[in-house]
Amino acid sequence: MKRALALMTVAALMLAACSRSGVPFGQARLTVARGAKVTVTRAGHAAEAVTGSLTVHTGDRVKVTGGTASMALPGRATLELRGPRAGRAGSEVRLAAAPTLLAGDVLVQRDQGSLTLAAGGSEVTIRDGAARVSRDPSITAAAYAGEAMLKTTGRTLAVPAFRQATIAVLGVLPGRPSPLALDATDPWDNRFLGLAIDLSQELQQDSDGFSSNLASGSGRSVGFFKQVLPALADQPAFQPDLIDQARQPGETLVGAAIALTGVRGDFTSRWSSVFSFRNDGAAWGLVALDQAVTDAPRLSTTVQAALGRATFGPATLGSTQSAAPPPGGSTPTTSGGGGGGGTTTTRPSGPPPTTPTTGPVPKPPVTTPGDPVVNPVIDAINNLLGG
Repeated sequence: MKRALALMTVAALMLAACSRSGVPFGQARLTVARGAKVTVTRAGHAAEAVTGSLTVHTGDRVKVTGGTASMALPGRATLELRGPRAGRAGSEVRLAAAPTLLAGDVLVQRDQGSLTLAAGGSEVTIRDGAARVSRDPSITAAAYAGEAMLKTTGRTLAVPAFRQATIAVLGVLPGRPSPLALDATDPWDNRFLGLAIDLSQELQQDSDGFSSNLASGSGRSVGFFKQVLPALADQPAFQPDLIDQARQPGETLVGAAIALTGVRGDFTSRWSSVFSFRNDGAAWGLVALDQAVTDAPRLSTTVQAALGRATFGPATLGSTQSAAPPPGGSTPTTSGGGGGGGTTTTRPSGPPPTTPTTGPVPKPPVTTPGDPVVNPVIDAINNLLGG
């Protein structure tokens, strides 16, 4: 009796889940975009070209060689498939309890709960979010939102949003995930991270311009950044130890602006997270989103205002430059002996001036009668003449 009640309870839960998702377990609703080239291979049958919408079942294989298609799964999960791109084959998926990615890319979305995708003997589980999973033949999961969990031969690695990780060899995981590599030409990247792509380009230009326009040695002090970013003056934790002297001033400026605009944790933890993620190679737009910065105009305005202050008030920004020598170059000297009491005068530095020459240029001296070389010759001539 208890067994029967348990079975009835499970059946009721399954029916309730099916009614919420609209797709029964063991099935998927395939929708082919107009003009796309998609085939479905059912068990024991040859591949068949399909269009429009149809139901596929466990064991069926869906392959996209052009365009796009989507698969609605039980539990309000979806898979998006696309044709060949960036040197990878088109998406190919086999429907199973854990859908299997056979080739290409697939976009996995699960707003609530989790969905596991099998690939090459490994698994990728997406929790409360979206991720791009690729097989070529290595397995890469790039998390757009929520979290992706990679599992291979019993080992697991969590991949938070805005990061990615690759299983290059079965059973081998990287030590930690890396920043997601943004691709401005990828429609999926643009859909989920278009803000990050645009913001990255803008902030990188601001950073490079700020660094290149500052005098050498400036832009590395607490006082400097408090003047270009006045809100830093309200942060007691902003002390010299937070500024990496090896970092370009533009990098510090943009990172500081993100730390001020972000909302996750206190200022010190935001500062640490910003530059840790940036040092890993994250684009500035991803760094901003990672700190829950969604007001891009506010961040842009903050950075632009700092650029304006640095540009139009260089003498008040704490720049340490040596004073230029006076015109003509002069160095003070003291006369009157080493015991003091002498007078200080100014002597031009550098080599002494050359005194100009006036009047005709003197000619070589004329040989005199007493010249020891000429006199014997004269005496010989006189003797011949009888003189």
